[in-house]
Amino acid sequence: MYGWRAKIGLIIPANNTVIEPELWHLVPDGVSVHATRLIVEGPFTPEALDRMQRGTARAVEELVQSEVGVIVYACMSTSLAKGRAWDDALPEGVLGGRDIRMFSAASATMEALRHLGVRRPAVISPYPAAIHPLIGPFFAAHGLEVTAGRHMEIADYHAVVRVRPQEVYRFARSSDMGDADGICILATDLRTVEIIEALEHDTGLPVVTTNQAILWKALASAGITGWLDGVGRLFRSHPRQANRGDP
Repeated sequence: MYGWRAKIGLIIPANNTVIEPELWHLVPDGVSVHATRLIVEGPFTPEALDRMQRGTARAVEELVQSEVGVIVYACMSTSLAKGRAWDDALPEGVLGGRDIRMFSAASATMEALRHLGVRRPAVISPYPAAIHPLIGPFFAAHGLEVTAGRHMEIADYHAVVRVRPQEVYRFARSSDMGDADGICILATDLRTVEIIEALEHDTGLPVVTTNQAILWKALASAGITGWLDGVGRLFRSHPRQANRGDP
């Protein structure tokens, strides 16, 4: 039986063909990943993301029937567009009292940064101009100061998944990090896990990527802690201890 240790459920935008392969590549033995999708239509704007997230309750119902133990709302940009209050309220609003852990890609990313002691991240993203101005206010709402940022300005949902990890590495390395104390690479549809170790080694800074943070928090929420090789300092740091009531 797959998932005999834990089943992780993902709610992802329909265009995302990156997060599932990344997580399947990394999960320990006995952990399985199961996804359902939200239809996203129209230009990459906050309005389109708002329309997309209205299907979240239905997606939760599908994952509940898959008997997952933790559910992840795996779209970072929705949380940026909707803001921290929406992000914090999301699990309670869609779970309907069920005894299942749920969190968002954004909350996992913020928690991973704090766990590594990062307070002044340099942020790298694929986002277009309609989305990336929302990053600073969202991070500030979590007590983090974005000291530098660079964005790929990709407006086509489907183009993001075609960006190679080597391109992400070069984009980050050619960016001005200012006085950042860490690097944060956003988006669940941007392939990054292969470059985390190299980027940390070559910059001397801790690196948090959205999918890495999702896996870190999902495993801890399922009571599975410990090292994973090749995924950066986050998985070599003291394991996060999850409580049953963690959002």
